[in-house]
Amino acid sequence: MLFRVIALLISLAALTGCVTETVYPDRDNPTEPSDVNNVSASQARVALGLRYMKDGDYSQAKFNLVKALEHSPNNVEANYAMAYYYQVVKETDRAEEYYQRSIRIAPGDGDVRNTYGVFLCDLKRFDEANEQFMEAVASPSYFKVADSYENAALCARQNKNDALAAEYFEKALTHNPNRPKSLLGLAELRYAENDLKSSELLLDKYINRYSYSARSAYLGVLLSHAKGDVVAEKKYGGILTAKFPATEQAKKYVLREYR
Repeated sequence: MLFRVIALLISLAALTGCVTETVYPDRDNPTEPSDVNNVSASQARVALGLRYMKDGDYSQAKFNLVKALEHSPNNVEANYAMAYYYQVVKETDRAEEYYQRSIRIAPGDGDVRNTYGVFLCDLKRFDEANEQFMEAVASPSYFKVADSYENAALCARQNKNDALAAEYFEKALTHNPNRPKSLLGLAELRYAENDLKSSELLLDKYINRYSYSARSAYLGVLLSHAKGDVVAEKKYGGILTAKFPATEQAKKYVLREYR
C-alpha cells in the first residue's frame, strides 16, 4: 500500500522545527546536546534521529530517539518517531507499543492516528485501521482530512470492500479534488460497477491533469473495449506498449486479458 515513508519523515521533521545538528567527534560516543531545556533537547534528538534514519544509520537513529524520550518521555513526536523506527526495522510489537503511547499522550493528533491506521492496514487489521482513519478525520485540529480518506479507501480496497473504498475516494476528492490516486481509484471502481460513463469522465480528468500511467492507459483500453470503440482501444493499447512495455497492464493488453 500506501503509504509513504518520506512523507512521514517530512511531517515529523516539520514538527520538530528548525534544529542545529550537534557535531559528533566520535559517532560511537555521541556527546550530549547543549540544550538544558528538556523539551528542546528532546526535539533536537528527534530531529537528529530522523536525519540518521533518512541516511539509513539506524543505530544512531535509535540512540537519538532513546535520548529524546529520556529528556521528555511524554513528547508525542519522540514516541511517534520511535514507533516509525520500530516499524522500519520490522519490530512490529514495539512499533505498535509506541503508536499507542503516542495516542495516549495526544488522542486528538490526527497525524498519529492516520499513520497508525496505515500501520494497521499493512498488518491486514482492516477494521482497526479504519477506526484510526475515522478518528483522524474527526479531529477538529487535523487538516489533512483528504489524506486519511484516501488511505481509508486504499485500505478498504485492499480488504476487497469496493463499496466502502468508493465512498472514501469520493470524500477524499470532495476535500481535495487534486488527488490522482483517489481519482484513478474511483474511476477503476466505477468501471467495475459497469458505470462506464462515470468511469470515463473520471479517467478523462485524471489524464488531463496527470497524463498517462500504466493503470490509466489500461483502464482506457478496458473502457474502449466495453464500448466497442476499436480505434480508442488501439490508441490506449499503443500508449501502454510504447510507454509502459514491461508492466503487467501492457502484458494483459497484448494477451487481450480484459478483466
